[in-house]
Amino acid sequence: MSHLGIDPPKNLASQAKLRDVSADLKMLGFERKTPSWRYDYDDFDITYGRQAPKWVLKRYKNARDFGRHRTANPLSDKNLLLLSNSFGYWVAPHLAPAFDTVYHVNTNHIKKQEILPFLRMMLRRSEADELVFLLHDSALPNAFWRDLAEQLKASNQAITD
Repeated sequence: MSHLGIDPPKNLASQAKLRDVSADLKMLGFERKTPSWRYDYDDFDITYGRQAPKWVLKRYKNARDFGRHRTANPLSDKNLLLLSNSFGYWVAPHLAPAFDTVYHVNTNHIKKQEILPFLRMMLRRSEADELVFLLHDSALPNAFWRDLAEQLKASNQAITD
C-alpha cells in the first residue's frame, strides 16, 4: 500500500497467525486444508455489507457479487473501487483496513451496453480515490476489459466526464 501513500502498521505482520484453511478446490470435490497466514483486523472495526450498496444494480442489472467494507479506524481517509472477477470478494477484506470504504464488484456478468454508464456511476457514487482492476491472467480476454478499452477509445472522453 505504500505506493498509494498508505503505510501498514509496523506490528501487523507480527500479529499474523498460520492456520489451516479449507482450499478453494471444494467445488471440484477435493477436501484439502492448506496453511494460510491470517491477519487480525479487529482493531480496524470493519463492517461488511454483501450486495451493498443497492445502487450498483441501477447500472449493472445482473450484478451478483458485490459489496462494501466500511472501516471505522482506517489507515487513510481514502475510498477504493475494486473491479474484478471472482477474486475481488476474497481480496477486498485484506484491502479494507487501508481505506475508509472499499467497494468491490465482480464484473463477470456485465453487459456491453452497461459498462461505461456503470463505471461512471461507480466512480461518482463511490467517491473513489483509487481504482483497482483485479483479475487473474486467464481473465485477460474477458469481454468486460476488451469492451471497456474499445468504448473508452471510441468515446474519446474521460471516464468521469
